[in-house]
Amino acid sequence: MKIRSSWLLAGIVLTALGACGDETSDDITGSAGQGGAACAPVAEICNGADDDRDGVADDGDCSAPALARAWFLGGSGADVIRGIALDDAGNVYLTGAVTYPADLGGPVDGSHGFVASLDAQGAVRWSYLWGEPGGGYSYGQDLSLAGAAVCVGGVFNGPFDFGGGVRTSAGYNDAVVLCLDAADGTYRWDRTFGDTLSDVVEGVHVDATGDVTVAGEIEQGGADFGAGFVADVGFFVARYASDGSLRWAQSFAGANAIFSQTPGVDAAGNVYTTGRLYGVVDLGGGPRGTAGSSSAFMLGLDAAGGYRWDIVTEAAVDFYGAALQSDDTLVVAGDFAGTLSLGGGSFPSHSPESRDVFAAAFDTSGNALWTYVAGGGDSTRGFSLAIGPSDEVLLVGSFIGTSTFGGLPRTSAGVDDMHVVALTADGKYFWDAVFGGADIDELNAVAIGATGTIVAGGETRSDLDLGTATHTSAGDFDGVVLYLE
Repeated sequence: MKIRSSWLLAGIVLTALGACGDETSDDITGSAGQGGAACAPVAEICNGADDDRDGVADDGDCSAPALARAWFLGGSGADVIRGIALDDAGNVYLTGAVTYPADLGGPVDGSHGFVASLDAQGAVRWSYLWGEPGGGYSYGQDLSLAGAAVCVGGVFNGPFDFGGGVRTSAGYNDAVVLCLDAADGTYRWDRTFGDTLSDVVEGVHVDATGDVTVAGEIEQGGADFGAGFVADVGFFVARYASDGSLRWAQSFAGANAIFSQTPGVDAAGNVYTTGRLYGVVDLGGGPRGTAGSSSAFMLGLDAAGGYRWDIVTEAAVDFYGAALQSDDTLVVAGDFAGTLSLGGGSFPSHSPESRDVFAAAFDTSGNALWTYVAGGGDSTRGFSLAIGPSDEVLLVGSFIGTSTFGGLPRTSAGVDDMHVVALTADGKYFWDAVFGGADIDELNAVAIGATGTIVAGGETRSDLDLGTATHTSAGDFDGVVLYLE
């Protein structure tokens, strides 16, 4: 399957009017080719005009980047990339899970969580592994880069010495946040916490001051985030200073586990996080949810961890992170089935059983600004988002069957195909690209650099067709990074 991008005809039947952009008199008077009221929509012809009359000039094929290259991480088991970042020099930073004998500057000796950096040409600059080769389940779930520090969140099964002394997991696996020097992977600090079951840092954000905000879940029991043991944690948000000392932590116990994802942090230090709660939980504004059922939530906290606002929906919604545009507009992304209603109108999925991808924007008080929804296949998932230098929004995930992201329908080649979707700063479709093979291909993370280079990370378990070459996975899954330029 080759890279594919699209344009939007908006379902309008062409009439006897001249076509927008055909340089005839029914275009805007004195400005031929700019799509006047008298012309009929046509496919974009890459002339700087909004020929298809969808509100965005030169969308789809005219603006979609090309796949420049791909990088793979393949061992004998499941190798995956869960978090990704890109610096101004073109260096890429990755986290996830790796298995023997995948190459991260040399073959690894077993199954590990990892952080690694690639240079602009895709060569490994440095790598850091954690977890004993046969000692249990360890992986990186999210990654954030700011200044000279790169920090990851995830899980580990110990004992293991990250660099600050031996850590021993209390249960099957404990949550970990680990910060390294971005230049060479030198250890800075780590914090681990958990109880008797499976605990995880799902999301991490490093801000310009060096503070590190994390969000995650303690499946059962409590944890010590740095100021003493807290019983019955559930979902948590915590902030650490650049030296790893705890600034504050908030926890929200529920009837069952509460999951979270990448938090967003605005210029004032306010935190925005998302997740799912089970049963009735007080997020700070009173009881939310319904006994015996699950609900999705958005939560706003102030810079000291105090409650500001929440939005809770009992629809089948999964959030997969939050990010801030330059004006502190909050953008969240995920997928849903049924009806999405987050305050900006109601949006039904293409069928009651299918999942559709979405992005939604809010002001810092939680008031809805815009919503984007796409799908149509058996399942269209949204696993991550990123904000670009012009406040454009990038979404990545997977889809099964035939989905429409804003233009021509896309049909998956296998069980799951990868998608990348770009939106304008105000949530309008700009372009999309899809990749896949005969089996499962998913993108879990995306980043965009100052010059517009896009890197997207995920996993493939197929003969992945990239247009000019096909990659066959070495084991169960291979990790993959796609470079779009």
